[in-house]
Amino acid sequence: NTTGGNNIGTLRFLGSNTFAGTIGATNTLSAINLVGGAGKTVNLQGNTKVGTGNLNFATGAAATTTLSLSDGVTITGNVNNSTASNDIGTIQFLGDGTITGTIGATRTVSAINLQGASKTVNLLGATKVGAGNLNFAAGSTSTSILSLGDGVTLTGNLNNTTGSSNIGILQLLGNSTITGTIG
Repeated sequence: NTTGGNNIGTLRFLGSNTFAGTIGATNTLSAINLVGGAGKTVNLQGNTKVGTGNLNFATGAAATTTLSLSDGVTITGNVNNSTASNDIGTIQFLGDGTITGTIGATRTVSAINLQGASKTVNLLGATKVGAGNLNFAAGSTSTSILSLGDGVTLTGNLNNTTGSSNIGILQLLGNSTITGTIG
């Protein structure tokens, strides 16, 4: 967005795609919508800034529509499920990563998977995850860290799906709440 103002334009991903650059480097886009169906993956390889329209799992997305974040990617803004149903969309962290805004404010995302060995994922806003849980998933190790910012509420369960014991570290950076089960 080179208009000189924020919240201009919407980027729609209609299916699987890899985007290697930065999104919103100069000014934020209004929204980014993932509308590809089941099994479609959008891999963001650069930092992304989105405005008030959010980064959305939008109408057309399914539980297995995946937002994949490469190592070191920061999403500045909210990630939302704007469909009519809960449990739509999966967020996959392939390494270190940060989401500065809320996740699932309108409706729950299906799952959030941490897959980086010895990597840290920072969630800095209220997070709502559905039946797929927030998981230390395949690729996570005993030194993989999930860090929740001060005041963050995690609505949903935190799980280790690797098949091995003693995987993952939960780090609370202040007063945080987890409403579901851990482990």
